[in-house]
Amino acid sequence: MLSQNQFNKKHDFAIQQLVSDGYAGCPNTLKINAYLGIFLIALATRFLNLYFIDSLTIHANVEDSSVYFMGAKNWIESGFFSVATDTGFSDQTERMPGYFVFLIPFVSTFENSVPFIVATQSLVDAISCVLIARLAAFIDPLLGITSGVTAALWHNTVLHSSLILTETIFLFLLCCMLVAAASFLTTSKLRYALLAGLVCGLAISTRTVAIFLPFAMAAAALAITLYKRQKFGRGLLAGFLVIVFCILPLTPVLERNIEKYNTIQLTSQNGVFLLNWVIGQIRATQSGQGFDAESSALNEKLSKQLQQKYANPSSLNPFELSKERVELAKLELESVPAAAIVKSWVKGAIQNLASPVIAIDPRVRQLNEKSFYNSKGKSIFEKALNFIADNNPTFVIILLIGLLISLIFSVAQLCGFFLLIKRHKWAAIFGLLYVLYFLLISGPVGSAKYRIPIEPVLIIFQSVFFFLFRDHLIRAFDGTFVGAVVGAVVGAFFCCTVRRCSKIRSCTAVTFAGAVIWHVRY
Repeated sequence: MLSQNQFNKKHDFAIQQLVSDGYAGCPNTLKINAYLGIFLIALATRFLNLYFIDSLTIHANVEDSSVYFMGAKNWIESGFFSVATDTGFSDQTERMPGYFVFLIPFVSTFENSVPFIVATQSLVDAISCVLIARLAAFIDPLLGITSGVTAALWHNTVLHSSLILTETIFLFLLCCMLVAAASFLTTSKLRYALLAGLVCGLAISTRTVAIFLPFAMAAAALAITLYKRQKFGRGLLAGFLVIVFCILPLTPVLERNIEKYNTIQLTSQNGVFLLNWVIGQIRATQSGQGFDAESSALNEKLSKQLQQKYANPSSLNPFELSKERVELAKLELESVPAAAIVKSWVKGAIQNLASPVIAIDPRVRQLNEKSFYNSKGKSIFEKALNFIADNNPTFVIILLIGLLISLIFSVAQLCGFFLLIKRHKWAAIFGLLYVLYFLLISGPVGSAKYRIPIEPVLIIFQSVFFFLFRDHLIRAFDGTFVGAVVGAVVGAFFCCTVRRCSKIRSCTAVTFAGAVIWHVRY
């Protein structure tokens, strides 16, 4: 057993091996071996997840996956961003082109492109873990290591990297944006503001939910400049660069929509989201009925109004139809009490923060018999009881375990936020504003899927919480324990891959070897 002094010296030396002096204005960055270790852990975890998916083709194609696959194929066949119709191809106006551009090389090259897509997404997501580590290292290098390893093992990001959805690429771009923004706030160098704006534009070209982020970053740049008592013009220029370079990747879509549809809107999905999802969820909360029933009723009402207002409703272009949906949504919203709106938003925020990831895992979802959205009940508790009663008992047990774990993490993240306020106020404030942005813009729509954009901040908050027990954790993770964990992961992978001798013996042997190697190393 090491003495406290011996332990502290050993710990300090180990940390010094992973931390560099950084550069002017941005000290305490992590060395390349720390980032490499995080990357390898993340990549191994994601490939291990892919290994345990029985059929990539089946399990990767969920929810909107077919939309993205067909969109990529349509683009290849038609030569432009399109959807297939009975009369040929027409403009794709509901989605942004970013993820389709990512898919096109795979779809055009491979007959079965799914394995190559999810493998590439796993690689990209592993890089995102490194970026999360870099973001946390701005606060503290040890926090960077803790956050990076946590991100590498984070179930939500691991799962979505194996699905044909926008989330993984969107998260990567957001992580790049956050690191660039943090670099500007730390160094005040304009090139980081430029980079943050450009990457944010690419993120918006993937998912429009990030549409207001450039304005928020511009305001933050100006606020920090004033706070540091630097030149006002420099903050103004930084904000200008963010917005201008954000617009650049969006120019092709904007040009098309202005020229053909006389609108500066990026997509025609606004009306669908507001009427069907937002108003549908609010009405479902009020009535206690399922979401699908309320959404169908709203669509019927829209259809009747269009027939009364137009001689030929089918002649409306997508943006005109979206405008009609928005107007109906506004009328519906006027009759809804403010308390009901707040209740729906709070419910959506709780679902986004606490939804168990295991519930959307394709391997678990096949046990599911009824959607939570369609469960009856005016409150989350009432809907949850009906949801549990109507579903497979095995699925319910798995879901409850996942919910318990999710709640524990949520409490740790909340505690970490309050701890961060005491130590790094600005980081805590910006992190909170970032989380609130996505919770507010998602509205009453809640799922672990919609938590993906805020996972970097939540992971850092959670890692800060563990700093409360830092000394205890460092001692616990000293040498043997870390080696055992690393060895166990390697051993599990070895056993699942080779499948020859006893799994217990193999895991034990590799675990012991890992423990010895790690202990000797440190």
